[in-house]
Amino acid sequence: MLNRFYLIIYLITLSATPVFSQKLISLTPADSLHKCRLWAAIGTSTVVYGASMAGLYKAWYADYPLGKLHTFNDLREWNQMDKMGHWLMSYNESRWLFGIAKWTGMRPRKAAWAGFAGGQLIQPSLETFDGFSEHWGWSWSDIGFNALGSGLFLVQELGWEEQRISMKMSAIPVGYPAEPIFPINPLGSQITTTLQERADALYGTGSINLFLKNYNTLVVWASVNPRLSW
Repeated sequence: MLNRFYLIIYLITLSATPVFSQKLISLTPADSLHKCRLWAAIGTSTVVYGASMAGLYKAWYADYPLGKLHTFNDLREWNQMDKMGHWLMSYNESRWLFGIAKWTGMRPRKAAWAGFAGGQLIQPSLETFDGFSEHWGWSWSDIGFNALGSGLFLVQELGWEEQRISMKMSAIPVGYPAEPIFPINPLGSQITTTLQERADALYGTGSINLFLKNYNTLVVWASVNPRLSW
């Protein structure tokens, strides 16, 4: 399952994108493969990847029981917002890694395949944590949407050498009724709550949790650039 950490990675990486994108600042790709840049990229990516995996495990899995690797069919859960998140993340991970690979001087087509491979490495690594957690499980539908996301990037880069369709995300606050209601559990309880209080307890409050936890506020959409020729 896609969890909050995926979106943390998305926001952190988004803020770091200018460092690797020659379109945002004056970093241009090397004319040929630059070994110093290549090793710097590999080293930095390895450290970030390892730290992210360790942080993810400690933050979201260490307090939950582990078991044998197992699968879980969550295709119909969360109104498919989880799947859209996988599509979004794998697409952007491949796009960012492609930019880094080009910066090292790697040829565009090889860089595109490197971006695709990188996106497909990151997401299944996260899925493995779910697979060993008793609370979740390895989801083949997640793997499928990961492939769709990275595939969307790869097909455009190989075919058009540009991204005419970009996957993006937005979040709009949602208000909930404040009328008192009785909780489902414990049965027979006379303590009332409100739908707003239950939503705050489940999703958290504030702008950060708006993006990190609250599927009800998130919109994953495709942006098409009309200025690009077809």
